[in-house]
Amino acid sequence: MAPECITPPLGQPPAGDTIRDLLRRSVRRSPSATALRFEDRDWTYRELESAVHRTARRLEAAGISPDDRVAAFGANSDAFAILFLAWASMGAVHVPGTSPSRARSCAISCAIRTSP
Repeated sequence: MAPECITPPLGQPPAGDTIRDLLRRSVRRSPSATALRFEDRDWTYRELESAVHRTARRLEAAGISPDDRVAAFGANSDAFAILFLAWASMGAVHVPGTSPSRARSCAISCAIRTSP
């Protein structure tokens, strides 16, 4: 099951808006509205923004920087949606993991970048 967006989109975002800007605006507009539903868990905009912020700080602490290429492999979940939004909010670039060779390439690149 894929995560489900509950609240309708805000329409076309103004030029230059980021994922972070859009999420903050949604929190100001409707903090208690359901932003994301996955299985039996509903996330309000306030909860989602908080989880995205915490995740982004942890990724930064782990050495992920804006413009870094990042990938994760797993099943659709609310955790994956939060991870994707955290990457986007910090300016990292998601590399879709569609094949074993791409996954291996990303793992080698990450190992090289994080090696002392």
